[in-house]
Amino acid sequence: MPTDEVLAKLNEKNIKRTVATSTLAELSDVGRIHRIGEGKKGRPYRYYKPAPKEEIHSFATPSLRADERKEEPNAEKGE
Repeated sequence: MPTDEVLAKLNEKNIKRTVATSTLAELSDVGRIHRIGEGKKGRPYRYYKPAPKEEIHSFATPSLRADERKEEPNAEKGE
């Protein structure tokens, strides 16, 4: 999304341009969003949300393997 579109959407929520641009830069610096482009007229910065790095499982994929689902023996009971 180009900077002007981001700023227009944030302006609808009464977020000032200076706050929005500094926050976008900070989010980009820490890797929460990605920024591409030169930030110049005709070549604005464009922002996008990065894909999640953790594994994504489908509904059919169990989150734990069968051996991981087994309960650990209770050490207190001597099992």
